[in-house]
Amino acid sequence: MITLKGFDHLETADYLRERIDRLGGVESYNHYAVGWAHAMCTPYQWIKKVASHFGGTRNGTIVHWPAGIKAKGELRNQFHHGIDLAATVLEAAGLPQPLFVNGVQQKPLEGVSML
Repeated sequence: MITLKGFDHLETADYLRERIDRLGGVESYNHYAVGWAHAMCTPYQWIKKVASHFGGTRNGTIVHWPAGIKAKGELRNQFHHGIDLAATVLEAAGLPQPLFVNGVQQKPLEGVSML
């Protein structure tokens, strides 16, 4: 929890090397390293930890499914959220939203399709 408490300066390369076999396991918090977080927010500043300047809130996505998505080479600027993925996959596959799953009635999807 070092980076979440403001002590990320303590997480040096030596510190991480000493714990390399534990990274990704139950003892780790599985956050991106600062360098990767900064790269994934490019060109925005302040990496993933601060939401100002779109840091950590806007990440590019590439969708490729030739049999289900006819558009090619388009650049789109609309915002979407993780909740839009299910609606997109269902529409692209030509499937209705399930009303019941394993006998449990489902709530309506809140997401919208990206198609």
